[in-house]
Amino acid sequence: MNQRRREAEVSAGKHRIMHEQRLDGARHGLRVAEAGVRDDDHIRVDLPGTVVPAGRTVLEVGGLVVRGPERIGLLGGNGTGKTTLLRRLEPTVPFAYLPQRLDVLDDAASVLDNVRAGAPAADPQQVRAGLARFLVQGDHVSRPAGTLSGGERFRVVLARLLLADPPPQLLLLDEPTNNLDLASVDRLAEAMTAHRGALIVASHDVAFLRRLGISRWWTVEGGLREVAQP
Repeated sequence: MNQRRREAEVSAGKHRIMHEQRLDGARHGLRVAEAGVRDDDHIRVDLPGTVVPAGRTVLEVGGLVVRGPERIGLLGGNGTGKTTLLRRLEPTVPFAYLPQRLDVLDDAASVLDNVRAGAPAADPQQVRAGLARFLVQGDHVSRPAGTLSGGERFRVVLARLLLADPPPQLLLLDEPTNNLDLASVDRLAEAMTAHRGALIVASHDVAFLRRLGISRWWTVEGGLREVAQP
């Protein structure tokens, strides 16, 4: 009986080691897959659902029309009504609004649950893969949003907006660089450059707007109107 007990213990130990090795292999495979998505630590938002055909009307406001994946820079000093205008727009396509304060997350909920709130029917593994595009991976996906650093929180907010269902074909950004560090500004610029839908970005930072490839310029000073490139 003692011999059989020892044999059983040895066998159980071997099974446990094999199980742990398989788990390690699975974790390694996940890390490799996530590393492939990371693309050298650059955010990837090349999402097919956000594409807007060139002739599609995206928005009509005050006699101005946005068609296809156009990029609009919205100019005007503080207090001139840029935020008010963005909140009142009624696009004809799915859209997402990024407020100045990144207060669209539930701090008590996990990162995964926050992003799934914008796409309730999405498979959790698909959401995890989507978050990896925004450099949010591994244990960070299960952390409460309230524990994220500023840069992490910013990327999760972007993920929540862009991974929503239906995907936004127009993004409305309200002074997006106001509360971001330089690294996050660079992340935002690269993400918006890769975005395949339309953009309307309210900002006083003309240099940043130029980085986004803005093709048209509006101002709210003296009424909403189109102006020449500043």
